[in-house]
Amino acid sequence: GRRQVLTSVAAGQVLRLKYEDAGQYSGLHVSSAEEPLLQAATGQNGLEFVHRESPFNDFLQQPLLPHSFSRPGPGLAVGDLNGDGLEDVFIGGAKGQAGRLFFQQSGGSFESRGLAEGVEAEDVDALIFDANQDGANDLYVVSGGSEFPAGDKGYQDRLYVNDGKGGLRLAPEALPDMPASGSCVAAADLDGDGDLDLFVGGRVEPGQYPLPPRSYLLRNEGGVFSDVTAEVAPGLQRIGMVTDAAWAGPWLVLVGEWMAVTVFRNDNGRLVREDNEALANSKGWWYSLAGGDFDEDGDTDFLLGNLGQNASFKPSPSEPVRIYADDFDNNGSIDAVMSYYIQGVESPVHSRDMLFSQIPGLEKKYPRYGLYAEATLEQLFKKEALKKAYVLECNTFQSGYLENLGNGGFALRPLPLACQLAPVAAIACADFNQDGHLDALLAGNDHTPEVNTGRYDASVGQLLVGDGQGAFSPVGPMQSGFWVEGEVRGLQLSRKGDTGRYWILVAVNNDTLRIFEGGRQESKRNNTSI
Repeated sequence: GRRQVLTSVAAGQVLRLKYEDAGQYSGLHVSSAEEPLLQAATGQNGLEFVHRESPFNDFLQQPLLPHSFSRPGPGLAVGDLNGDGLEDVFIGGAKGQAGRLFFQQSGGSFESRGLAEGVEAEDVDALIFDANQDGANDLYVVSGGSEFPAGDKGYQDRLYVNDGKGGLRLAPEALPDMPASGSCVAAADLDGDGDLDLFVGGRVEPGQYPLPPRSYLLRNEGGVFSDVTAEVAPGLQRIGMVTDAAWAGPWLVLVGEWMAVTVFRNDNGRLVREDNEALANSKGWWYSLAGGDFDEDGDTDFLLGNLGQNASFKPSPSEPVRIYADDFDNNGSIDAVMSYYIQGVESPVHSRDMLFSQIPGLEKKYPRYGLYAEATLEQLFKKEALKKAYVLECNTFQSGYLENLGNGGFALRPLPLACQLAPVAAIACADFNQDGHLDALLAGNDHTPEVNTGRYDASVGQLLVGDGQGAFSPVGPMQSGFWVEGEVRGLQLSRKGDTGRYWILVAVNNDTLRIFEGGRQESKRNNTSI
């Protein structure tokens, strides 16, 4: 066949294209001799798990939510739990579903064991690390979602202490009271005493969106953790709706919903927020981040997953998407009203029926759809009411590459268009094509936006090949071998014994765990320096 590409085509004209003027098109054909970089391996090694989401309708409590918060899992973690030198796997369950442990055997297969305690919680993230410095890795599980009322004990995180042989015991005495819906956990030695302290991100305050939930900084004191957020990092307590976090040397990098990319610096055991002009216009609906030295200058850079550009909203610094939160009708509940710009005028995002289901009093003012269609946000709500509200905004939905410039400086630029088709909720980094440079796999989707928006489901996963200088080239699924539909919530690599190959584990909400195999030699792993 033939193909012709026209760019920067002006409107208001008729184009006549001739087939014979087009160039030859080879398409996406892959020769039979050319194997994809990754091979599908689901169901081949004993790593079999089906995540079963429990039904829950977030919109009954807050009709104006932009999307659901009750489907954040499953969490996924990799590490050696039984001390045999092989990497084991934890996969979290949904509310009412037990998570499972998978212990790798010498031949690369896995044997599974249930994690009975903590079944009621929604497992949204996990970390395998040595909490008490006894030489055996323990398991930290973050509880999240929105199916419990705010402050419910169902949001309490859990630490499972290892007996040295892979037996895990729930240790409620090791954690403080943390009744907040969480999103992520990241470990670093904050106070320089040789053990790992924890940052735990807060995701949402159920029933009070978009008010900021509690996040926690936990100091490790011999395997018992205490909440030192107010003492060490008061600005972190309610920093926002955090979705992901990672350490890069002394810097803690956070992303979240309605948040700018945020950086804190460890200043002798205290976390101080860094002001960075380059990140001032980075407020987005961020889903994920992953670190690696993509430009090979010796420090940690980041890939950041955002909502993407395949959405009805196109925010910019001059015309952001905003949300105003207050009890506008004085009925005791939070009303979260979103706006966007239409021809330079700030207008409500919500349909008339949707907005009036939350604030019925407006119906008398706008009895007809035509009147509502012409109303601006300031006509719907008085300027004084909007000024009094809690206001958040987004000015970019582009997924991006955050280059670490050193000394706390960062520069953000968008990823290729192939990465902007849907939300990027999970990222894994390794040298997938074995050229000596770090690459990345990205996946995501979100099936639970409010009904007028429809599903964000255009992604089947994306391989980005890095050049070692901070630039990336997208590789299609026929060449990469990576194709995953559904709501991906986690990506992890697990070494396949000492073969130099690895499993790529893909955690999909309300679906089967997907597995791919890759690697010909020891690959660069996604290890962020701490």
